[in-house]
Amino acid sequence: MNARRVVLVTVLALFATAGYLPANPPPDPISLDAHSPSIHVCPPGLINTADIYGMMGGAIGMGCDVGGPGPILHLPAPAYGVTPQDENDGHSAGERDPNAPVAVYFSGSKESQGLPGTEYAVEENNFQAAGDRFVTNGLTMAGPAASMPPGSTICGPPTTLGPPFDPTRPSANLLSVNQDQYNLIPSLRPNVLNRARELDNMDAVELQLFDINGDGINDRPVFFTLDKVSGSWLGRPSDILVTPPGGGPFLTFATAAQMGLTNRDNLDAIAVFDVDGNLQATPGVDYVVFSLDRGSPSLPGSPADLYTSNFTGAFCLFLKANTIGMENCDNVDAVDLENQVEVFEEQPVEEDPGDPNITP
Repeated sequence: MNARRVVLVTVLALFATAGYLPANPPPDPISLDAHSPSIHVCPPGLINTADIYGMMGGAIGMGCDVGGPGPILHLPAPAYGVTPQDENDGHSAGERDPNAPVAVYFSGSKESQGLPGTEYAVEENNFQAAGDRFVTNGLTMAGPAASMPPGSTICGPPTTLGPPFDPTRPSANLLSVNQDQYNLIPSLRPNVLNRARELDNMDAVELQLFDINGDGINDRPVFFTLDKVSGSWLGRPSDILVTPPGGGPFLTFATAAQMGLTNRDNLDAIAVFDVDGNLQATPGVDYVVFSLDRGSPSLPGSPADLYTSNFTGAFCLFLKANTIGMENCDNVDAVDLENQVEVFEEQPVEEDPGDPNITP
């Protein structure tokens, strides 16, 4: 295989302060859904739906789709109390301030298209989008607490995006990390046609590390949801679970009823604000931003809409699908919130030989 070098240019915007900060280090943890080809191409049991994986840090061509060790393991399933047979459907290391404007990082499901003219749509037209991480082109005008005031069950207005981070790119969303940086299938750079149309599907995303020192144990809490087929929490895909720092058995952070949901709803993506830090959802104080799977009976709009709850038994619309550059028929299935916009731009200096497992 011919070598390929890639230059990573990291561009950050902090609207609250002037200047630039260094990017979060790899691995930017993700999970994969059960239909991802990496799970089936890699040796049996090596890649699964409950382990949490991360970025390559710029080292391309090391995954089992191209003959190496596979996507980089960040946190194994047993470390946060689940089994490799479970499906991590969303995870969060915890957010800071529900009042602050945020950049929305997200990934969409395989059938999602993105609004015409968006960078999501460009990647989808090349059959690459489901394994990519995107970010809104700018911060929201308000945090989730403005859409559902603390202690209230009365909804405020959904928020919108503020000034664009990059006004030279008219898209509402920007490609933040291409899937080859996670060494997912296909290992192709942006704007290259994935002719076989096989691709991994990111199922959860978080920019902060769970395991800070690399010892295989989470140093931050792991807030997460499990798919309805997961044996460790069978039939409860609308509850939010949490594993405390140090690992061990997981606990229930919030029940479906606390968010105004039913046990038949499916939380598809989460970003948790444990404001008081007690690892329990305190009504009227703590927050979550989430999306719902399209089969959820409580879904009032699009599965690409983002909702928020302060755990008082209700939820409100936080961001409409079109605000983040998605169609109403799309499905957002991974989300994280940060106070900065982070964009990695790949500039190949040698011809990319492509992914040998992708047949032209």
